[in-house]
Amino acid sequence: MREAKLVSHRRFIRQFAFLLTLILLGVQPSLAEPAYWFKWQSKLNGKMICKQVSPGEGWQQHAGPFYDAQCRKPVPPPVKAYRSALNN
Repeated sequence: MREAKLVSHRRFIRQFAFLLTLILLGVQPSLAEPAYWFKWQSKLNGKMICKQVSPGEGWQQHAGPFYDAQCRKPVPPPVKAYRSALNN
């Protein structure tokens, strides 16, 4: 009788741990934001492109961050920046 309760208790603990793991893994991706886009300018000829990461050594970051792949929707500055700008 006692062994049956112990096995039942262990099974409950394993199932609870498994469900808790599934819940925590399910929550994490919902908290992630997509990467921002930036305008990059060629040091060679001045050509502009929009990418999420640096295209290489011959490019410098020109503007950003942006929400879209066309670099048209800028990301607003954080709220703290607004507050500090108002105080100055």
